[in-house]
Amino acid sequence: LETLTVLDKAVKTIEKQRGVKVDLLKIPLDDKLTYEMLGKGTVKGVFQLETSRGMRELVQKMKPDRIDDLIATIALFRPGPLQSGMVDSYIRCKHKLEPIKPLHPSIDPILAETNGVILYQEQVMKIANVMAGFSMADADGLRKAMGKKIPEIMAKYKEQFVKGAVKSNVKEETAVQVFDLMAFFAGYGFNKSHSAAYGIISYQTAYLKAKWPVEYMAAGMSVAMGDTDKLASYIEECRQLGIEVLPPDINLSDLDFTVDQKKIRFGLGAVKGAGEKAIQSIVDARSKIGRFESIHQFCEQLDSKLVDKKVVEQLIRCGAFDSTGGHRAQFLEALEEALRVAGVKQADRKSGQLSMFDAMGGNGGKAVLPDIPPWPQESLLAFEKDVLGCYVTSNPLLRYEEILRTLSSATVDRMPDLEDGAEVTIGGMISGLRAMIQKTGKNAGQKYVMFKFADLTGSTEAVCFAGDFEKNREFLLNDAIVFCAGRVGFREENPSLRVSLVTPMEKAREMLAGSVRLSVNSAGLEEDLLQEVQDVIRSHPGSCPVFFEVEVPGGRRVLVKTANEHFVSPSERFFADIEGVLGTGHVRLAGKPTR
Repeated sequence: LETLTVLDKAVKTIEKQRGVKVDLLKIPLDDKLTYEMLGKGTVKGVFQLETSRGMRELVQKMKPDRIDDLIATIALFRPGPLQSGMVDSYIRCKHKLEPIKPLHPSIDPILAETNGVILYQEQVMKIANVMAGFSMADADGLRKAMGKKIPEIMAKYKEQFVKGAVKSNVKEETAVQVFDLMAFFAGYGFNKSHSAAYGIISYQTAYLKAKWPVEYMAAGMSVAMGDTDKLASYIEECRQLGIEVLPPDINLSDLDFTVDQKKIRFGLGAVKGAGEKAIQSIVDARSKIGRFESIHQFCEQLDSKLVDKKVVEQLIRCGAFDSTGGHRAQFLEALEEALRVAGVKQADRKSGQLSMFDAMGGNGGKAVLPDIPPWPQESLLAFEKDVLGCYVTSNPLLRYEEILRTLSSATVDRMPDLEDGAEVTIGGMISGLRAMIQKTGKNAGQKYVMFKFADLTGSTEAVCFAGDFEKNREFLLNDAIVFCAGRVGFREENPSLRVSLVTPMEKAREMLAGSVRLSVNSAGLEEDLLQEVQDVIRSHPGSCPVFFEVEVPGGRRVLVKTANEHFVSPSERFFADIEGVLGTGHVRLAGKPTR
């Protein structure tokens, strides 16, 4: 239902913004742009294909170029096919890396659509019918028996199948081989009609995203506005696609997310604590007066019973009043007086009196905002995250994007695909820290903490138990950007992180880096330059090896390790000094090799 709602909203938005009426039942099923997007693994928001990293990787390997591939991908992404080797066989045959192995001329056409692999239950029934003369009722009985794998019943059907096949001039040896192959794959067989229905919807969502990404992502975000983790991942996807997401605005936002000149405008419905009735009353009032010129006018126009002080405070904190002139600290400071004056004016109007403020000219003269300093950037972002559940205008983690990517062994969105107990190191931000008392075990009565841990791909629940809490407590702070090392755990299929070691960002380079890479061109390797590089390295001694990535004629890059005495401490100071010699972009960290 969620996906159908997204499709409906997207189609309506495309028609409104582009004047294009999309009939999803008539879209071409061979659109090149759509399949190119899928082949790159750009599947966030695509039905069934965004479910996990494993599915994303399968789509990238498959590189579907027809609807049958998409339908097959959905059927193949299950434990049985993945473990049996049939997925790899399907992909190799599809890409002509190996020939399709013929089984028998009578049934090869049945398996042509799935590259010689028995993938669908319908294929099992068709093979039994064509090769062994089964009625469709018997073929359906065979399908059910193979799914349940009851030996006595299977033996009965095998005898019937082989006899029928031999009667149709099929060698007994071939008939036995085909039956055994059917029995093997039938345990993983998927209902094609089910997979086809999912495949068509997957294609429709992919088609809209490929053709009209702004409108499609806006529709997806509107449907996901109650799920802050999903919303945050969609905002990150927009950033990857080059789509700007604008903050809420009382003059420009609607209840849902909308398209604003090829950008996405945040929906007011996503503001925490602001109900649908309150938001609708804001939109209705705006449609009558054109726009809100100030917070004072806003308060005068809205019923304080519908849009109360808490709602207005939330709107201020997330930046929804920024377009009225002034800054958020001023709006919040002015709110009390604005509500008081608005209350007086509304009461006077109800009683038929002309208030002093009305007599002075509508708004009681141009209301002046208090002369106070604006909030610092950190506070702006913190309020934004608190009110909207995610960062919109910026993200504190973006400053560390490269080091997070380099030194993390996993990301939050990959955790569901990892094994229970897998060791990971993930860089991100702590929030929602909650102190608890351990009730059982050797650490009973001692303190531990639970918290939300978020990177640029999403957030997860994390816990640091008493045994590890004491040695990490100085770094376990709300809004701290750190690297958490620990093990992945699962509870009802939901992953969480059991943290054993917390490394603050300022120490992460030195503690987690595997090596420093200096990028140079062989043509520019002069003795004076090498001496300057050596001087910088020697002034920052440490335990991290240094490699030169040397570009040689022809564009090839050669990795050259320096001597052991040239190990460095990869601090921010070192990076600044070495970039002063080689230039920006010529030095980077490499993570430690994964085991």
